Amino acid sequence: MTVYVDGLFYKGSGIGRYYEFLVSGLSKRGINIVTAVPERLKDSFLRQFSANSMVEPIFVPYEKFALKSFVSQSNLLRSLENKVDWFLYPHVNLPMFVPKKTIVTVHDLIPLTAYWDGSKVKASFFRSLVSRAVRKAYRIIAVSETTKSQLVTMFPQSKDKTVVIYESYEERLVRIASALDKGLVDGSYFLYVGNRKRHKNLGRVIEALSRISDKSIKFVIAGQKDGAGPDEIETQAKELNVEHRVLFFVSPSDEVLASLYKGARFLIQPSLIEGFGLPPLEALSLGTPVLLSDIPIFREIYEDAAEYFDPFSVEDIAEQLQQWVQVEGKPKVDWVKVNRVMAKFDRENILNQYMELLQTNWQKEVDL
Repeated sequence: MTVYVDGLFYKGSGIGRYYEFLVSGLSKRGINIVTAVPERLKDSFLRQFSANSMVEPIFVPYEKFALKSFVSQSNLLRSLENKVDWFLYPHVNLPMFVPKKTIVTVHDLIPLTAYWDGSKVKASFFRSLVSRAVRKAYRIIAVSETTKSQLVTMFPQSKDKTVVIYESYEERLVRIASALDKGLVDGSYFLYVGNRKRHKNLGRVIEALSRISDKSIKFVIAGQKDGAGPDEIETQAKELNVEHRVLFFVSPSDEVLASLYKGARFLIQPSLIEGFGLPPLEALSLGTPVLLSDIPIFREIYEDAAEYFDPFSVEDIAEQLQQWVQVEGKPKVDWVKVNRVMAKFDRENILNQYMELLQTNWQKEVDL
């Protein structure tokens, strides 16, 4: 079997990690992978996948969401239509031409909610992408029951073609962390991993940090940043006089992430909304406890393996931080609870679900 996996999100935050999981995981299951990756990422891609004979990259002169990509991708897909069994898109960025055997993944619908802080134009564009994906795709993968429920509510026609397949954590981080001796941050710190968009709710954590009595604890923020100058979070940290206690690691490598996860007292994920929320899963896999906002998706994914707080209350966040930083040594995880949760996201079990989906006799279903 040969599957085309769109690679325009390679090295792009959470969706980029999901893409790498698909390419590496499916190829190890004997699937031939054809993938289009931006030319600027050629060296990185070859370092990671050149030894994998099941992966055939096509390096293209366009990026995700670029106007050129919507036209040029179409020509590429037409040339592959009779050579590929499935076309798998890790996002809803479908080009002008969409083959019948196309599967798309919906990670979240945040731009269509009240938590979106971007422009109305971008929200409208995203809505059109999702709407078109719902119409054109043969199957839709939702990464959680929460995401599927939101999708079906907003786009009722998606109900019969949407399946839920959870994400899986990156086992490579565990292997990297096991070989690390020295950490990157001196002293005690807690960690956040992700971008700095407003729905991530970092502002309330910064304010809570300024209220706790232990002034030695540091807050490490690791992830992508929009723009070159100081953003709202950096400005707020300075205004509250905690800038020396807030450390930033922009676009960290896997080696840096593994070290940060391993050395953190705990991970905090204060989001107001998510489609899945992968960093807490990565943290738990490394034995780092997690403190999460009390929202439906986190309850679905992490059950009782996490501790929760009211993400709208600075007072509650500060109280929880105060309790967690006062624990002598690194807070302990309950491995019975963690292992039960982690079993839901076992890499091989998740890949089994993808294999089952890809082995569907799609033509028979279409004829029926």
